[in-house]
Amino acid sequence: MFLTRTRDTQLSVRKPEDLELRAQFAAAQHADLFVSIHFDAGPTPRAHGSMVLCYNPAGQRSTDTWGALKNDAQGAQPGNRFDPWNFLLAHRLYRNLPPALGIVDLGERIQNVSVLRNATVPAVLAEPGYITNDGEAQRLLRPDFRQ
Repeated sequence: MFLTRTRDTQLSVRKPEDLELRAQFAAAQHADLFVSIHFDAGPTPRAHGSMVLCYNPAGQRSTDTWGALKNDAQGAQPGNRFDPWNFLLAHRLYRNLPPALGIVDLGERIQNVSVLRNATVPAVLAEPGYITNDGEAQRLLRPDFRQ
């Protein structure tokens, strides 16, 4: 297992570039898969729960844009080469993460996220909690919870 960072620092001062460098790091390590772990910030202090995101297949819109006017569907990207494996990895993680953490399940989603767009191996993004929720923030501070 390799970590792209071990403390709260960015790999680049530019956010889009920072996220792309994470997938590049996984490729440089000859990783078999890439799991990007993020701690979410909610719209309110009461937001809580865990979700797993999978990059949207070529031409498909993100889960959260189906009812909106926004269409974030794109053509094929490097991350689409592993769509079946991305979905399998996301689903397995989704089924096990909330029960293992004892946290509210917010679901499995398809989303156009830049950290997964250029992944050269099966890849998912896990959001195991909200740092803006006092209760979850306290749990996230515990090394046993993060492990």
